[in-house]
Amino acid sequence: MPSPSPKMKPACPSAGRHGRQARPHPSAYRRGRQSRRWLKEIFRRENFQPKKSLGQHFLTNYRFLDYIAGLAEIRKSDLLLEIGAGTGALTAVLAEREAEILAVEIDPLLCQIAREYLQDYDNIDILEEDILKGGELNSEVIGELRKRRKRPSDGEHPSLDPESRDEGQDAKRARDLKVIGNLPFNIASATILALLSSPLPVKLMLFTVQEEVAHRLASGPARTGRRGSKDYGLLSLMAQVHSEIEVLRRIPASAFWPEP
Repeated sequence: MPSPSPKMKPACPSAGRHGRQARPHPSAYRRGRQSRRWLKEIFRRENFQPKKSLGQHFLTNYRFLDYIAGLAEIRKSDLLLEIGAGTGALTAVLAEREAEILAVEIDPLLCQIAREYLQDYDNIDILEEDILKGGELNSEVIGELRKRRKRPSDGEHPSLDPESRDEGQDAKRARDLKVIGNLPFNIASATILALLSSPLPVKLMLFTVQEEVAHRLASGPARTGRRGSKDYGLLSLMAQVHSEIEVLRRIPASAFWPEP
């Protein structure tokens, strides 16, 4: 199970999935910030239509992208898992904090766009995978994170003798793992439950989710003489047992393209 009481910070409201072969246009992909106009032009060239049914809503307001990155309180020694990297807009903002990032994206075309857009960064790896396999966290993602946590970082943790392998020193050497993502509605609850029940020692989960999911995370059970919230269920119970929940703010639909 994750380490005791990781913080979970859902904001309200999701990025991408689809499946086709990409044709790269590097100069276009790497030109400036990812505005609505930028995305529309790239997707027009690729004949790609974002699907609302798959949660393909891209956050294009950099005020909120910077806000999300700031909330994570990223140190250079941290290890970040980004779920649903999409075209790499948030990934780039996170990468400026210099921590190592493993970004997971299932859509081949979006992976290609993100790789071209982010190729000047040396602290990002993009994994073309589904974050879930059989309702659980993808074992390949778990394996990649475990390898990276054990690697020495250039960050703030004190250096230790590389020959030493005892458990206590390994624990000190391992970096803080923070999970960040713009979660599609159709996988948000399953992804959070999978993370909570995984063996990964997550320090922080910071997600943009649909308002309904945020309500379920924070809702309380029935108490003597009181009615409980109708949103209370397994997700609420698991999240509140294993983490501290904080719903931070609402992000307007106008900050996304296409709007949810």
